[in-house]
Amino acid sequence: MQNGNSFANTSWSERFYTAQNALPRLSTVEATNTFSGVISGESVLRYVMIYTSEEAGVFTGLQTITAAVDGQLGSFTLREDGSWQGMRIRSTMTVVVEGSGTGALSGISGTARYTHDSGESPACPYTFDFTLDRG
Repeated sequence: MQNGNSFANTSWSERFYTAQNALPRLSTVEATNTFSGVISGESVLRYVMIYTSEEAGVFTGLQTITAAVDGQLGSFTLREDGSWQGMRIRSTMTVVVEGSGTGALSGISGTARYTHDSGESPACPYTFDFTLDRG
């Protein structure tokens, strides 16, 4: 586990596809994040979300990060699958396709994870277990 890794949401735009007072409630989100730590850079993401109650739901999406990872510059895309219950969010993000990275990150693979209580702090700690084939 790496210490000092975090990201913060810098924009969030949610669009509902069902009535906002109906359950289940469907939405899409366009957002951006700023990463620090082993990943240092910016991302854009798109989620599809379903609220299963007023306090819980699940989401899936894609997040493209343009950053330095372990000092190597490029971009890569993560598939994210997560859920929330109250203020607690849990998610796993996996590099979509090995070899889908660009620049010095063209050989990246790995998985990032986070569990975060959104009421604690805007900065969300994460872990990122990765390999970088520089070959």
